[in-house]
Amino acid sequence: MVLSTAALVVGLGTPAQAAITQNCRSNEKSFSIPGSRDVSVTVDLCVQRDGSRYRAKAYVSWGSWAGMPSNAFDNFNVTLRLERNDATQKSQGVNLTSMINHPSDYNHNVSWPTAWVTSSARGGWSADGVVDYDINNDGRGGKKWDLYGSPLIT
Repeated sequence: MVLSTAALVVGLGTPAQAAITQNCRSNEKSFSIPGSRDVSVTVDLCVQRDGSRYRAKAYVSWGSWAGMPSNAFDNFNVTLRLERNDATQKSQGVNLTSMINHPSDYNHNVSWPTAWVTSSARGGWSADGVVDYDINNDGRGGKKWDLYGSPLIT
């Protein structure tokens, strides 16, 4: 399932709620855009626990500049997974192509969660993910950026 950009939270920082415990890991990558400057993207993957409920949350931010091409990426999809012992419990995909290609229309960062999972099972919960992307006119087609998952939460 892919969320529309209307379902995303667009804002600054990575807010945390007092009742929610979370563990996060940051992933950074610089993308070489033909005929232009590189685009740097950071994806923070967090696993969250609220009592016996668990979910994954992604925070994505990117650098941009005046004159950035509006077609730098043909595709930029992020799939977020809530896992327990490396088995997917929930997943949520988001197509960020338009947002990254038109950064002046956005705040250069977005976040979204998976749905909550209620479980009495403790330990082994993590957030993981992957970015499927295609850089316009680089002649290489689509590629995959496997993200480093979050530390485990109990």
